[in-house]
This record gives sequence, C-alpha cells and structure tokens, in this order.
Amino acid sequence: MLWRAIINTSANDSFNASETTSKLCSAASRYCLYFKAIGDDGNTFYLVTDDIRADSVVWIANRDEPIYDAAAALFLSDHGVLDIIHPDGKLIKRLYSLGTEDDASNTVASLLDTGNFVIEQVNKDGSKTLLWQSFDTPTDTMLPGMTLGVHNKTGQKLSIVSYFLDKAPAPGAFALEWDPNGEQLIIRRKDKVYWASGVLRGNKFDNIPEEVQDMFDYEINDGSISFIARNEHYYYAPWKLSSEGVLFDSLGNVIARADKCYGNNYDGGCQAWETPVCRHVDEKFDEISAAVEHADYINGSADQAASSTTSDCKAACWNNCDCVGFTNLYDNGTGCYFVYGTLQNIGNGSDIFHKLVRTATFPPSLYPPNKKDRKGTWKKHTILHMENFSGHENSIENQETRLNGHDFRQFSFASIMEATNSFSSTNKLGEGGFGPVYKAWELWKEGQALELIDPAIHDSVVQHQVLRSIHIGLLCAEECAVDRPTILEILSMLTNSHEILLLPKKPAFYCGERVNAIDRSPKHIKTDSISLMSITDFSAR
Repeated sequence: MLWRAIINTSANDSFNASETTSKLCSAASRYCLYFKAIGDDGNTFYLVTDDIRADSVVWIANRDEPIYDAAAALFLSDHGVLDIIHPDGKLIKRLYSLGTEDDASNTVASLLDTGNFVIEQVNKDGSKTLLWQSFDTPTDTMLPGMTLGVHNKTGQKLSIVSYFLDKAPAPGAFALEWDPNGEQLIIRRKDKVYWASGVLRGNKFDNIPEEVQDMFDYEINDGSISFIARNEHYYYAPWKLSSEGVLFDSLGNVIARADKCYGNNYDGGCQAWETPVCRHVDEKFDEISAAVEHADYINGSADQAASSTTSDCKAACWNNCDCVGFTNLYDNGTGCYFVYGTLQNIGNGSDIFHKLVRTATFPPSLYPPNKKDRKGTWKKHTILHMENFSGHENSIENQETRLNGHDFRQFSFASIMEATNSFSSTNKLGEGGFGPVYKAWELWKEGQALELIDPAIHDSVVQHQVLRSIHIGLLCAEECAVDRPTILEILSMLTNSHEILLLPKKPAFYCGERVNAIDRSPKHIKTDSISLMSITDFSAR
C-alpha cells in the first residue's frame, strides 16, 4: 500500500518501482531533484531540478500546481506511474502515466548528469526503453540535449516559457520557440514576435553572441531544433528566459533582450510591428525613483488586476499616447499605475517608475516635424534603389545644379586602380570592400544601416520604415535568385508591417548557374546575356 512505502531520503540517482523518494542527485552530483520552497511566503513547494554548480532551478514538475506540504514525496508504481504524494499516500499530482492498460513493470526513474529526469523500462536483456523524460516538458530553462519545436513522436510543441514573476514559477508572458518556417529562434510575448535570432549559418545565429554559441552544435529535424553539447564533460551554462523577456545564461551572459523591443527598432534582433504614431524610435522606458503620492502623479490611473505584470503595464502604456510612465501597483510586481502629464525623478522616492524618455541615440532630424504627415512624407520623399538611397525632390534638383546637369560622379583611372588594388579578385563587387550594396550589407551586419540615409532626407523619414526597406532591398540582392522575394512578396512586405522578414544572406553580383535541373519555386531564372548579366523573370503566384 502506498502509505507503507519507505521514503528514501538519501541522494541516490535513481529509484525503482514501488519505491518512494524525496530527493535524487545525478551520479556526478551535477543536478539534484527535490522539493524546494519558491516564493516569499516560504510555504509554497515545487518539485525542482537544481543545477548545483550554478545554484539555479532548471526544471519544475508542478509549476501550475504548487504544493503546501514540505513532506511530499515521489512514488513510482509497479505499472510505471509517477506520482507526487502526501506522506499518508494521498495523491497530490500525477506526473506520468502510460495512459493505457499496458503493463510497464520493471521501471526505474533516474536523474541523469544532463539534468534530464527520465522514466525507463528495463528490458530482459538489460537494455532500457525510455518512457518519459523531463526534457519533453521544459519550463524556463534550456539545457544541452533539449529540443525546441514540434516533438517528432507526439507532435507536442516544445518551448521555453518564462516565469509569471521572478518568484512565481507559473507560466508567464514570454516564450522562446523554434520557427520552422523561418528556421530561426524567436521570443514571443503572448501572440506577438518580439525577437528573432536570424537563420542558422555555419552553426551560428546572427543575433546571438558568439561566446554563448561556441559550446553548442545545432541539429534541425522536421520542424524542431536540438541543442547538442560538444563536450559532455564540460559545464554548459543553462539558458534562462526571465519574466521580463531577457534571455541569459547562468554565467550572466545576455543572449537576447526582448524587453528592449518596442516594435519600431531592429537592434539586436528586435522585430517590427504596428506601433502608435506618437511613439518615436529613440523613445524607451527608463527606471527612475519617484512616489505615487507626489502631486505630479495626481493625473494617473490604476489597473488593479493582479494578473498584469511589468510587461503588460509596459505594453499598455506604450500603446496609450497620453501615458508617460508606470509603476507596479503591488509589492509583488503585479498591477499597474499609469501616469499622465509629467513624471519627474525624485531621488528619495519610494517607488520605481518606468518612465518614457528620449534616448537621443539617433539624431532628432530623423523624425518628421509633423507626426500627422509622417506616412505621406515617407511615401513622397523616400525611395530605395540599387544605386543609392535618395529620393528627396529638392536634393535631386540641387545635385543637378551642382553637377551641371549630370548626376554622376567621376573617378580617375588611377583612383580606381588604387581602390580595387589593381582589380584584385578580393575586391570584386559584392565580395570586396566597395560597392553600394556591399556597403549596405556591411553596415547592416554592424547595426549601422541608418548611415545609408541621404542627409538631405533626414527630416522626412521614419526610421523603422527605412530599416525595413533596406532589409527588403538586401533580400532582393540575395546571391541565389530562387531565394529572392517575388514582386508580390515584396509588395506584401512593404504593405504589411506585421509580416516577419527573414534575415538577408550575403549579397553577390556575379552570374550563377542556370536553375534548370531543380525547379525549387515558381520563379524561373535564366542567364541569356553574353555579357554575363543575370535577369530575373517574375511570375505571379
């Protein structure tokens, strides 16, 4: 009977059927599985896997169902059913069951040195068959050996989901997922993509620091990606997704900052979405010290919902043009108090406010003087094309006057020889160090694409629209023609700001082979010119 089972309190790495335990530690004591109090009250317990080396929880069995009994234990039945029980045998939560009448006798539950908690059936020949593993139910932490995306057997979607609050393990607003269509990692806040890693090239993601990728190999299979440790004996700092959307590892390295994505900035992998016209590109939230009872905050309102966290308050304030800042209403970090009008920094204020400030990261001249004319001004004055990034009517007229009617810049043969290193192949257009598209690519990689803007049109552009146009232009300059978007796709990208764009690959301007052997898309590309210039024939889908 369950309540007569002897509770094993020693730190073994496994326990067998009909046995009960309250703690497991992996063979090399890298991870331990036990019941731990999480939260301010000290009376809320969770079954967790703890990374002993980093003193960090990496998996929680019951994040939706906390336990209020420190004496809870694990019980593995003769049929391979894993339960959390009270000391008297009363069921608290069932973690695993076959769900069928099949007998799974001779089972064993083990905590591996990878941090994976597994249930296996021991076969007659001594081999083991995996029945269940904690890696298939991840929480907020990515460990080597885990998979994101669609499970190849169950079809279950595997993702890393943040805590609701730092001390509340229930599922939160942010999720790290694998996008099989774009073949990139993404961070969502609820239903909106905030951040993307960029596609995998040479075992590297463009928007993830190299130092945190050197330890992994990635394996992509049918809608999923697996993180493989290059050396199983080396310590790999787990990746964690915070309740505010920060992806970091246990050594303190920041991997992604979805909390810094506002829908109108592209830095660090941030994605674009429709934002209020009142918000500027250089407008961000900054923390200041203040007090709710101060007279400057009389003009405010409160959202008393305990289900609203800081990210909810931030999104609501950002989308309200009258809002200048907010603070959490309750001490645990929930609820919202929004401020309208003026929000001043008070050195000895008792509350931490998130205030909208202009960072001045970008020149003020990048913003149109009249917000109401922003969209029209952009359409009228800005054009992206392969030779330059200019379109201001007055600037063209001034250039023609300055160059006596010719919009060409002349170079001496000697200067061309010097610039190309005597026409060296290393300086070939699209491969070397010159050429407008190559320059655009280099600036794009460095996050400095705004330097492409003609100074003459600084007063009439909207930054995120410029960056999106440059982004689309680089997609149109892909080396392989079948990778370039069609005209219809380009129109969709330009008119639908919600559409997620793939990161462009390195552009090239030399003739490739005919695409005849394999018809990979509705686009048909052929090279007919004796001068080796390629043409692209677009057809509607």
